Amino acid sequence: MTLKRPDSSTNNRPSSPLYFSEVLPNPQGSDTENLNDETVLIETTTDSPIDLSGYTVTYGNDREYSFPRFLSDITPGTNITIHSGKGNNSKSSSEPPDYDLFVGSKRPLLRNTGMQLVLKSPDGDVIDSIQYPELGPREGYYRPE
Repeated sequence: MTLKRPDSSTNNRPSSPLYFSEVLPNPQGSDTENLNDETVLIETTTDSPIDLSGYTVTYGNDREYSFPRFLSDITPGTNITIHSGKGNNSKSSSEPPDYDLFVGSKRPLLRNTGMQLVLKSPDGDVIDSIQYPELGPREGYYRPE
């Protein structure tokens, strides 16, 4: 997998302690057959635990995914990987723990031609957004430090 950096400073990592770090919309092989390899990585850099239950990720204008209730006590430094396909949500045993969440979609959610992702609090406040460009096979997009 090749990771592309943004062309401008508009997509550099925000000052928010919760942000989109990587987007992998174009996995190896058929997108429809590899939905769990189509992922979004959210990083947390909070100073104290945070309740993320009810936060949402909006995929362009197509779909909104709500974080499950068990994300109510997220440790600082936790990474959250959201997979487009089906699976069992899980928490690693590492410290801080990492989470793998599954949207349960039967079709690709991340467009290979680029799109905007928006992270919102339960109150609807925009916490972060990212616009990634068109990406070729096995290319991903990340925000530099």
